[in-house]
Amino acid sequence: FNLLRMPHVSESTFDLIPNGAAAFLASSLNERNDGGTGVTDAAGRPVVTVMDIGREVFGNLVDVAAFALPSMSEGPGGMPIPDAALAMSVNDPERSKAIWRLILGMAQGATDERGNMQARTSRVGDQEVERFEIEGVNVFLYTQGHRLVISPSMNAIEAAVAAAAG
Repeated sequence: FNLLRMPHVSESTFDLIPNGAAAFLASSLNERNDGGTGVTDAAGRPVVTVMDIGREVFGNLVDVAAFALPSMSEGPGGMPIPDAALAMSVNDPERSKAIWRLILGMAQGATDERGNMQARTSRVGDQEVERFEIEGVNVFLYTQGHRLVISPSMNAIEAAVAAAAG
C-alpha cells in the first residue's frame, strides 16, 4: 500500500517562495495533469458545485506551500497582519480561480452590509490582483498560469510575484 506516497513538489511552487522567508512548509498532493477537472458552461467557464471543493483538494491541487516573511503589515485599526501566504500549483487554474472567488466572495458578501461578493482589483507591477474585504481585512488572490497565491498581506503577494519573476 502506498497510502502516503506523494509526488515531488514542483519547482514552480518553490519559485513562489520569496528569498528571506522566515519559514515555509510545502507538500504535494496530486500529479500534474493538464486535463480539466470538472464541467464547464457554454462559454467554457467552470461551473462550480459543492463537490468541486473535494475535487479541488483530491484532483486539482498539485502542490501547496505556505510561507511567512519576517515582517508584519498593518491591518484595520492598526491591527498587525502577518506577511504570510498560501501558494498553490493546480491542474485546472480556471476552476481553482472560480472556487476561490466563490469562497472569498461569499465570505466578503456575508460581512459586507450591501452583500457585495465581487472582488476589487489592485495591481502589483503589471500583474492584476483580486482583493476581497472580509471583516475589514483585505484578502488578496493572485493568479499566474497554473499558480495561485492567497494572502491577507499585499507585502506577501508582492514578494511572491517578485520571486516568481526570478
